[in-house]
Amino acid sequence: MGAVAILEKDVVQANPLIEARKEMNVTEMRLFVLGLQDIMPHIKDDTLHDVEFHETIISYNELKELFGNDFYGNIRNLKKQLDKAYAGRIELSYGNGGFGFRHIYRKMDYIPHKGLVIQFDDELKPYILELVNQAYTRYKVKAFFSLSSAYSWRILESLLEKQGYLRQGHKEIFLVLTIEEVRFRLNVPEGLYAGRINNFRSRILDLPIKEINEKTDYFVWYEVQKTGRKVTGFKFWLKLKKTAENVETIDENHLPEEISAPVIQKEELKAAMEAEGMPKAAINTWLKKYGVDGAAASWDLAVEHANSRTETQGKGTQRKKYIKACMERNIAAMNDEEAALQAEFDEREKRVAEEKQQAMQAMQECFEKIGLTSERYGSDLQSTGGLLGVDEEELEPQELTSGQLKAIKELYSASGNTYTEALLEALKNYGYTQNTFIRKYYKFMWG
Repeated sequence: MGAVAILEKDVVQANPLIEARKEMNVTEMRLFVLGLQDIMPHIKDDTLHDVEFHETIISYNELKELFGNDFYGNIRNLKKQLDKAYAGRIELSYGNGGFGFRHIYRKMDYIPHKGLVIQFDDELKPYILELVNQAYTRYKVKAFFSLSSAYSWRILESLLEKQGYLRQGHKEIFLVLTIEEVRFRLNVPEGLYAGRINNFRSRILDLPIKEINEKTDYFVWYEVQKTGRKVTGFKFWLKLKKTAENVETIDENHLPEEISAPVIQKEELKAAMEAEGMPKAAINTWLKKYGVDGAAASWDLAVEHANSRTETQGKGTQRKKYIKACMERNIAAMNDEEAALQAEFDEREKRVAEEKQQAMQAMQECFEKIGLTSERYGSDLQSTGGLLGVDEEELEPQELTSGQLKAIKELYSASGNTYTEALLEALKNYGYTQNTFIRKYYKFMWG
């Protein structure tokens, strides 16, 4: 038959199967559709149809054409893929909390120089074979086979459930889903991007939809649905790019406003970035590299993180550097492990900054109590690291009395190494080297 003929064939599924949770990666989705393409479902009583699931055979040459130049690599991995696919299942939703599970395959064999043999489990008969008086969805294999993301596949498949409205003369179709329904249909792992709506949109929706728009005959976009300020779902839209049966042609140079205008307007985003002091060249690079929605998602996270950090609140150099670093890393596109490391780093840095501020404040109060001031090198006492490279000969040491050193001992003895190190650097402001300090100070600290 040939791979081209397979791609031109229609596949049909009952709508409950379209709406189900298919625990499949994109390779398993392709295997599933390859099995469907040879099925003749019972849709009308007066048409020829299959009574039982028969074996579908995809020949060696057809597999090679379908999977391209990397065919041999795919065959080496085919055993692992078939093993995973065969163990897979489909989760059905009955509404009102009802659910059910179905096995998918009765048989999956690969026979060298013959090909791949697929046979569905009889449990799927009501959803693939016996479709009389059922709502169903039909599409061509080629509409999906070029997609590399299972999320892209499931978004498009879900929207095509409504394609009957296009044939009735509607210019576009839409589908409204709650976040929970999106997670179910797209098989988003439990807990992935939970509570992080920008990352969810960027990785689960924006990138897959971009792939659909680039590789298929369809344009897809969406609108955010909110209850108050909380995002609770999405309204997905679909239009055709090219002429199809009984469907009006869409002019690609005059796309609908929802496609050409992102959720966050480009100029507003640029203005917000410039207000934070971001360089124009960097802004243009981010917009070009990440896209408007991707850049906006990273921007929102960067500003949110900056606002939560003590040293980057308000306006200042540290804030600019931090936000710019977040944008360079495109933090909205981080995977969970990277995001967890980033959150851990932010929290640790915030904690260190707070401890440093508390230590510096306590140290200044202690100096005041024993009669020492920071008048000679005022700013250096605030940033004691700046004194580390100062030659002792450039300073005139101020002698500390025994009473002052005893007071220092009392003030810092309970503070451990943190304050000891800070005090050592601060005392260098008064001309003491480390050795001098050790001889004079540690003698009182530890006798």
